[in-house]
Amino acid sequence: MLSMTGFGTASCEVPCGKVTIEIQSVNRKFLDLLFCLPKELSFLEPEMRSWIADRAGRGQVQIRLRWMPGRKALPLPDADELRSWRKGWRELALEIGSDPAEINISFLLSHLPSMEQRGISFSEEDREAIRACLNASLESWLEMKRREGALLQKDLCGRALRLAECLGSIEEKAPLAMERLRQRLQEKIATLLVQNAAAWEEQLGRELFFYAEKSDISEEITRLRSHLSQMERLDAGKKMEFLIQEMGREVNTIGSKAGDVEIAHLVVEMKAELEKMREQVQNIE
Repeated sequence: MLSMTGFGTASCEVPCGKVTIEIQSVNRKFLDLLFCLPKELSFLEPEMRSWIADRAGRGQVQIRLRWMPGRKALPLPDADELRSWRKGWRELALEIGSDPAEINISFLLSHLPSMEQRGISFSEEDREAIRACLNASLESWLEMKRREGALLQKDLCGRALRLAECLGSIEEKAPLAMERLRQRLQEKIATLLVQNAAAWEEQLGRELFFYAEKSDISEEITRLRSHLSQMERLDAGKKMEFLIQEMGREVNTIGSKAGDVEIAHLVVEMKAELEKMREQVQNIE
């Protein structure tokens, strides 16, 4: 079981400099990937998007990549190139009668092609190193999601166990509740017999129908027990959300049909546990 909440980071020295990758995620109904990359490395986004989509089912995932370029990555001129530029400018200065001494390092740097014009290139070795850094940050992120998921699973199992205990108590109390309902029905029948024997037959039919319809909760108990059994085998948040919704319906039906104070108290407790489970499941991937 994986939580949608997680954080992972990794840093590594690569031929083009130092790369730090941070990945953090929060719960969302669907997968939403947000990238913050240096423009020089923006070409990596489609590939990174594919890598992360393979490992995340849903949630909002933010990926930040920071790059501190090394000297080799920057398009700096080498000494031979600078000497060649200086020689050319000094020869031109002599031709036009200017002082060649003015051709210093500041002059040369100000007249070199801009960084954008010169461009920054990344070798396949750089890309492989960045992939390795991304994999390390992904593993760190997934490890936190696993730890969070294990805590969520423990909490959900405890709540499911409490639901099963309440359901067992309801199953034990159901026959007694039916007996109490039967006694109330007998009292009503006795009252009708005293008041008006002619009206008794019609009213008795209605009461018997109401009794048969309202008192039997065995089907709801069976379905609810089945849902609880399925919960133990699930690890996907969306499926759990659906199952909790169905369990809520069964619990509501039990509460409306039982007509018993003790069962009503258990139903209230089960509703509270289901609501807490619903909140927890919203953070499960």
